[in-house]
Amino acid sequence: MLSKNEFQNSKILVIYHNEDNDGVCSAAIVSAFYKHCHNHTNRQIDLFGSNYKDLNDIWDNHMESVRNSVEGGSTEGLSKDQIVIWESSYDLIFMVDISFNNPDAMVYLYDAMPIDSFIWCDHHESAINNSIQYKYDSCPGIRRTDQSTILNTWDYMESVCQFGISPSDSLIMLSDYDSWQWAKKSRYDSEYNRDELFALNKGFTEKSELKTDWFEHYIYFIFYNSTDRTELAYRRECIELGRILLDYDLKRIRYAICEGGDYSWTVCERPACVLFTTEHLNSIIFKECCTNVLNGVTFKKLCDDNWTMSLYNIDDRNDFHCGNYLKLKYGGGGHKGAAGCILTKEQMMNLIKTKKI
Repeated sequence: MLSKNEFQNSKILVIYHNEDNDGVCSAAIVSAFYKHCHNHTNRQIDLFGSNYKDLNDIWDNHMESVRNSVEGGSTEGLSKDQIVIWESSYDLIFMVDISFNNPDAMVYLYDAMPIDSFIWCDHHESAINNSIQYKYDSCPGIRRTDQSTILNTWDYMESVCQFGISPSDSLIMLSDYDSWQWAKKSRYDSEYNRDELFALNKGFTEKSELKTDWFEHYIYFIFYNSTDRTELAYRRECIELGRILLDYDLKRIRYAICEGGDYSWTVCERPACVLFTTEHLNSIIFKECCTNVLNGVTFKKLCDDNWTMSLYNIDDRNDFHCGNYLKLKYGGGGHKGAAGCILTKEQMMNLIKTKKI
């Protein structure tokens, strides 16, 4: 473990999921807490945004470099190996709202870094179960499924810095959205409150453009200007913007599903609606637009000929676990109500032939 002086002057890397509010805000929380806690140190904090596919590629490149060095004796590949660079350049590595799909990669970083120097905050059940199975669940960080990574990261950083500052109601709502607590909490029993929640999430995404700097500025706002009145005004602004955008999205995507939705597919023999799209959809939009199906599925083609598949439960009361199913079948993961995975071209072509997921 680092000494106090070494800790204050350490280099920190934050690897975060860069595709939604939960990951980007979580990275900003780590950065803001450390800067607020240690304003007069030389600490360097680097942020590395990624998605699951990019992390998979980084691990695959690492394994190829290791094989080449063993077989040919050349270490040139290792010098450009992102994982080797990380472990050799940083004293602390955070991962927030993301993990390597291959547990071996998580084990590698956990073992390679000094004790308590690999910190992981997450809320994805399948990833947490992997950590238990492969025995890296003792690494520092908070991993709870009843709140999203935003609040897990906030709670962890608060335990480190001990500011005594609570997260804003907007951050709690963002957590409720991403962790699907809106389907469980009585706060969202009313349609009005649910609509507010979805609008707030959309408004934050639009205003931030998923930039860590924007979220870090917002967190400083909480640190220094946390009053009910100012927070409520800020929340209302995001909600109003989000309502407009969601209304437009619903009309546009309803048309896309009506025109291009394919109802001849099944997921584990359950009727499903499939849409090939570049849009970011969710279970709510499928629920609004689809009838007589249990799952919504989207496919997106990537530039390397691979595909992403997103799977949603349309009925919140459904016992089917999307994350566990995609983990078992395709090495993916996620939540009970929404999950995703990467498919090869061959896998995708087979699915198109059979229309059975």
